Amino acid sequence: MQPDQFMYLFLTAGKKDLWSLTFGSYALNRHPLNPGDELLFRPVLYLLLGIERWLFGYNFHYWQLASLLLHLGVCLLLYKIIREVHAKGPVPFLLTLLFGVQYFSMEMVIWHHMSGYLLFCLLFLYSFQQFRKFKNQPSWPNFFPLYIGLLLAAFTYEAGNAAAGWIAFYLLAINVVSSLRSNKLKPVSWKYPLLIFTIPLFYILLSALDYNYRFESFASGLHSLETPAINVIGVMQFVLFSSSLWLFSAFDPLYLILSPGERLATTGWVGLDSPLVILGVIPVILFAVGYAIRRARKRQLVDALPEISILIVMMLAFSFIIEMGRGTPRGIVDTLQGNPYYTYIFNLFAILLIAFTLTPIFNVARSSDALANVLMMVSLIIIIAFNARMTFAMNMAMLEYSKATWILVEKIEQLAHAHADDETFTFSVDASCKEDIDLYWYDLRDVPPKPFKAAEALYPYTYVEKNGKYVISCMND
Repeated sequence: MQPDQFMYLFLTAGKKDLWSLTFGSYALNRHPLNPGDELLFRPVLYLLLGIERWLFGYNFHYWQLASLLLHLGVCLLLYKIIREVHAKGPVPFLLTLLFGVQYFSMEMVIWHHMSGYLLFCLLFLYSFQQFRKFKNQPSWPNFFPLYIGLLLAAFTYEAGNAAAGWIAFYLLAINVVSSLRSNKLKPVSWKYPLLIFTIPLFYILLSALDYNYRFESFASGLHSLETPAINVIGVMQFVLFSSSLWLFSAFDPLYLILSPGERLATTGWVGLDSPLVILGVIPVILFAVGYAIRRARKRQLVDALPEISILIVMMLAFSFIIEMGRGTPRGIVDTLQGNPYYTYIFNLFAILLIAFTLTPIFNVARSSDALANVLMMVSLIIIIAFNARMTFAMNMAMLEYSKATWILVEKIEQLAHAHADDETFTFSVDASCKEDIDLYWYDLRDVPPKPFKAAEALYPYTYVEKNGKYVISCMND
């Protein structure tokens, strides 16, 4: 497990009933143990974690199963959308499979506390699909599912507000253009974008009210953030580097490697912040898009422009969010090295963008182009095979790395259950037990602060550092 999940379980250790774990814990990131995240508002994400905590407790096999099912749901909905765009051929299956087995995205699925981000991806895809229906047939029955999907996505992860804002802007622009051409407004049509605009407005309002309830004023919180001044050039640099690296990682899983118990590590002679990352990716992207435009029918691209614009905005918005939340205070290299799971959300948008822009490549009939199609299909299959092989190997390595800590947790759980009626029950973990790992979080109750231990984070009310009523030894386990 990642230290972040240990801390979530620490913060919920004293909560047992469903209400306190969900509506009573909908803003756990707004806690002193989570500095830097207190301005974020993700109530639906924490509602999901609370339900999982209530249902599964410390049975992490079920946590893992829940994440796998959410990932499967994302893949199935992704496939369905791509199949709507490309009715024949293996392209939808291959693109979905590539996304499903991406090596650098695997952390989003294997770390249990990230299931909320998987839920966001599912909600975004649902909203995206509903937008396509609404675009083709504007009506209230088609609008309400779109609105609900966008609303839930925005309150799961803040990037959902970018989707809502852009869709509202697009619908508003369509109405403006239509009114200028016909000199006749359609009052019902104006309600759609105005209603969608209420989503980011609700988000800001409720977030500010919740922040004021917990701390001081929201505006004061913004001014008190200990982050460097925003550098526009630096932001653009991060967006370019991160976007290129995340996209590049999907098609070249050998470029970087992951290590069990650590984060992203570079291999070879190209660094994470090297201009060669951009220089190597951008020409390929420009060539592919240019070729697609040249081969596409004009009507086909025009019809897909709303979807293409949404996906481009989401890719840029996601990179910007990561830059402001992590890149600015921590730097490009540290952010990209320590958080490979960012590729999951970014490449979800990227795979969809590929489906909408490059579909014409696979629809040409000339024999020369048909040969190129076969070569591209074979290349895609090889890339998928490499990703799948490396993802499986890393999962096995992570399983082996984490097994000892899981065994320790199970031993403590069994001991605590056996002495549930003992009000004086306490336990310590033998100092030689390496499975009781140090977390990256520090216990601010101690002076000076010291790192949390895994057992302490999971069982803070019965754990004592020394001389517990029972001592757990991990030797020979």
